[in-house]
Amino acid sequence: MTDLVPPQTVLPFRPVSKGRRFYGLDWLRVFATLAVVVLHAGIPYMTHTLPGLVWAIYAPVRSDSIDLICWAINACIMPLFFIMSGYFAADLFKKQGANQFLLHRLKRLGGPYIFGVVCVLPLSMYMWLTGWITSGLAPFRAYRTLKVEQSLKDAVLGSAHLWYLLYLIIFCAGMWVLSQLTKKLHQQPSRVWSIFGVISGVAVMCFALTFYPRIVIGFRNSLFPLAANLTYYSVPFLLGWYWNSFPLSSMRQSNRHWWGMLVAACVVFATLWPNLVTHLEGENARVSNAAVPILFVIYGITISAALFGLSLNWNAPTPPPSVRYCAKATLWVYLFHHPVVALAQLSLLDWHLPVELKFGITISFSVAICLASYEVLGRRTWAAVILHGHRDVPRVNTLDAVPEIRKAA
Repeated sequence: MTDLVPPQTVLPFRPVSKGRRFYGLDWLRVFATLAVVVLHAGIPYMTHTLPGLVWAIYAPVRSDSIDLICWAINACIMPLFFIMSGYFAADLFKKQGANQFLLHRLKRLGGPYIFGVVCVLPLSMYMWLTGWITSGLAPFRAYRTLKVEQSLKDAVLGSAHLWYLLYLIIFCAGMWVLSQLTKKLHQQPSRVWSIFGVISGVAVMCFALTFYPRIVIGFRNSLFPLAANLTYYSVPFLLGWYWNSFPLSSMRQSNRHWWGMLVAACVVFATLWPNLVTHLEGENARVSNAAVPILFVIYGITISAALFGLSLNWNAPTPPPSVRYCAKATLWVYLFHHPVVALAQLSLLDWHLPVELKFGITISFSVAICLASYEVLGRRTWAAVILHGHRDVPRVNTLDAVPEIRKAA
């Protein structure tokens, strides 16, 4: 298979060997990371908030359009990340072998996770406390004592947005265990078994979502991995893993095929939306309408696979420097955007502006601050070594350096 350069957002590691670079994946990881920022920027302004999620503040005025955008993103963005993660994890596994693969993943995923827990989550906690104190949900002394109501405490005592890295570590460790039991991890399945596997995986996701809808139709914050969440997200991860077992040429369908899947996903979401709204307005521990989990899963998997397939199939030219820079910064943006988004939302709380304008300002401010902080703190410092395994070294213009070299000689 042609070597691929994996995205740092999904699997933050350097390419093992040089080969053809699929620039469509650079665009995809920038798009996916921006979608996460958009989702979090819109949470205070959603008319149907995510059940189980306690945000820093909620705006008194909400927007139906923002609600639609955020739910469309929420249903598909994490399956997309896990498909990409599984695909490139399999690529790394084949290049480095089982043991080196495990060590590599523990280092390159564990490092960013610990960095986020130590450096980012405390910032998020105090942003959330600020919002709760501003809203009258917590006393001012909570800044010092950290004592709040149990429902609020449960909202901050967890891995927050960092759960993705924790689950990736578990999935990669699980694939290492399987590699000790069987040598068929990279065996290309037949067409029949491929179809059966996809249908079975979708069924598993639907079953998990029926009994635990807050896996993704809401939020479940926890310090430790949750079995239902692991079951749900293991399916897109495995889909990406076994996608890698097919020769790239056989998977590079015509763009019409992938665009057709995108159109189908939009039709599915249009059918899902009224049913989802009904569920959210009378949210229970379980989903009473079976159409909700089925359509939710089909939409998420279909649009995620279509976007990834389009990116692999896209014979994109070299992206402009701005896109390449943003692609490198995606892991930092993923880690750091959480408290920055909350800061922007808190700052705009008392501004008399249209909700959609606040939404746009929050997105712009958050992206700008994250990229600026990446340049100052995350690109050439010790943090870069933790996140990417290396620091960016400024390029030296050899023509400008010639006089200095001669002078030194």
